[in-house]
Amino acid sequence: MKSLAFIYSVLVALFTCSAYAVSEECKELQPYLRLTNNHITHPVYFCKYYLLSPRTRSPLLHVDATTLTSACKCILTQHGVDIPTPKISPAVSSPVSRPAPQCNTKYRKLIRKSFYEPRAFCAYYHASARFHSPVPGATVQNIIDGCACIKALSTTTEVPVETLTVIPTESTDVARSDTFTNTPETSTAVDTPVNTFTDSGPLPLTTEIAHVVNAGNSQTYDMTLSMLTSGNGSYMNGGQVYNGASFTATLATTEAFASCVSYAGAYQSAGIPLMVNFFLQTNNNWQCILVRTDEGDELSWAAADAVECSWAFKEEG
Repeated sequence: MKSLAFIYSVLVALFTCSAYAVSEECKELQPYLRLTNNHITHPVYFCKYYLLSPRTRSPLLHVDATTLTSACKCILTQHGVDIPTPKISPAVSSPVSRPAPQCNTKYRKLIRKSFYEPRAFCAYYHASARFHSPVPGATVQNIIDGCACIKALSTTTEVPVETLTVIPTESTDVARSDTFTNTPETSTAVDTPVNTFTDSGPLPLTTEIAHVVNAGNSQTYDMTLSMLTSGNGSYMNGGQVYNGASFTATLATTEAFASCVSYAGAYQSAGIPLMVNFFLQTNNNWQCILVRTDEGDELSWAAADAVECSWAFKEEG
């Protein structure tokens, strides 16, 4: 029985007993530290900002506020930076006076470079009054103006459910060249979504399916998939495209993902690690691209405005 697992699994039991040494807690939080470091360009600067106040929200889709607070403490400790003492801002008698938000593409680009999930970050930043900037070289107003260019995303600080039931769906094989169009960024002030779709929430960190039949050898496997990374505006680049399928954009995120997982199980490559890039192409369809990653292959992310949202999963073993 073949088992598929992925090198970045963020479902780790957290120590909650204060008697444990910080180093032990940080050891358990390593998957979250990796995710934070991978999704935030300046993690030390951000964590100094994030720990300035008690937090109930997180700008990372798959890390809640409590876990991100602990991860940030570990990151600062690892870099020899003092951990700020959280301070609750005093109540103000009148709202803070700031200019009305105006889309500034310069700071939109800065936010996109600083956060792998810019829409989730902006949803977090807009959720309450802000007095500090989490991005070096940008003021609070700069961040507000940059976020004015980025379309809103409904987010939750709750960690998504651990498992997902896969519903097999018929799909159409597609070639890699048909999956997206890489459109250069234009000077348009506001990103206007062309295609609407039903987003039923973030995808699960872990997906399990049993007794999937491989289309090539008719053998039955069990699969366990864990999320590697997620974001928007980019797609996986590198490796060898093994197969691919597209699904209608009218499907909810979880429904399309369930179809992608079922497809990946049917076409998994025996003996060669598999990457799965699942993303929504603007004004098109959901795309499910299977990529072989032979030893020595280098994978990277290529920017593409046509990609609405993108997730990656990696097979191990």
